[in-house]
Amino acid sequence: MSLSLNCLTEDDFKLKAKSICRQLLPSSSWKRASVDQIRCSRIKTGQSNRLYICELMSYDGVNNRQQIEFHDDGLLSPVTTTTTSISNQSSLITELKKSQVQNKVIVRFYGSEFTGEGNKYRSISDELECRILDHLSSKGRAPKVYATFEGGRIDEFLENATLATVDTLRSTPYLRSLANKIAQFHALQIELPDVDHYEVLNYFETQCIPEVDGHLNSNLSPGERELITEIRNFVNSDQLNFIFGKMDNLDQRKVCGHFDLNPTNILVLPSETPEGRPTMDTLLIDFENCQTGFRGLDLGKFFSELSVTENNYIAARANGTSSASQITPVSDAKIREFIRYYLTEWSTISDDFDSSIDNEINLFQEIKFNLMLSLLGFIYWNISNPDFLSKKLFNVTASRIILYKQFAKRWFS
Repeated sequence: MSLSLNCLTEDDFKLKAKSICRQLLPSSSWKRASVDQIRCSRIKTGQSNRLYICELMSYDGVNNRQQIEFHDDGLLSPVTTTTTSISNQSSLITELKKSQVQNKVIVRFYGSEFTGEGNKYRSISDELECRILDHLSSKGRAPKVYATFEGGRIDEFLENATLATVDTLRSTPYLRSLANKIAQFHALQIELPDVDHYEVLNYFETQCIPEVDGHLNSNLSPGERELITEIRNFVNSDQLNFIFGKMDNLDQRKVCGHFDLNPTNILVLPSETPEGRPTMDTLLIDFENCQTGFRGLDLGKFFSELSVTENNYIAARANGTSSASQITPVSDAKIREFIRYYLTEWSTISDDFDSSIDNEINLFQEIKFNLMLSLLGFIYWNISNPDFLSKKLFNVTASRIILYKQFAKRWFS
């Protein structure tokens, strides 16, 4: 089943998602459902892939049902609608309850408008990602994969909200849960590509310097030219060697890394404490960028993106516009709090615990330097992106430069 992102409209994708569910899901309920009996809506929080929720609609005569609208800001809102009966829906849902496949699933098409058909930026194969998902889902740590097809797969739908919808992304319950889940993932014994991320950073730095000069020769507004000039001055300031020069004698641990720990790749799920009290748990998703690499770089990316996402969330809730100048770096205290939870979990599950490197002082240094490098990588990659001007990536690039300078002032001035 070949897909072309350039040829398919949004309606085409929805129709194809419905057809795939009817063909591939191992349930006669889905196979017997008509296209009109499946509701399909797009999830717009991610940018690497195109995701659609497909749901068998349940009716009982005239029935009020609650559907979920997915907005560009990642917030979820319930909408009540009234619908009339469809002849065989009741029997479909009754049968479905007896099977292992839900009446609501996620159809994932690899790639998007941003990453190209098939997601040209993914680090591992579709097959390896599915093996990782099978392993994690068997332990309750990831959604199940129901079926795969050329160019995508069908995943279990979990009633959840992304981390970006909680009131604060830095609260203790979430930090503790995240630290445990990330430590558990880092301890996995999976053969993954072993990437020299520092060599990649060097490459992107050399590529982006002439690129930013080329951008300045384009037709720009005065404000855009001023902003891109500031970006050029930053990339010409040799920040990469500045950070490398401070990392001498830093002991680092290589792990099974996620390397895309954006808050939109972390789900928040209802759970219970051992005492039966309601609480919230977290779950990692989207493993297409998994690699063997330094844990400090994996965690550094998480904390750098957390600083940006919280600002975006607060602005969205206030119906305002996110301002890069108002970005607040995650505090050292919060990073250290996370580290303590992480190391406690690591000490109980790792067969390779080493107190000389698995301690709060050393791991903080790992995160500190690699956080700066992850920001540089994001900046260099954006500048080298062919869509830097057309998609106005200079705005998010400038926000990362501001964040970099704030961390640099705190740690190195």
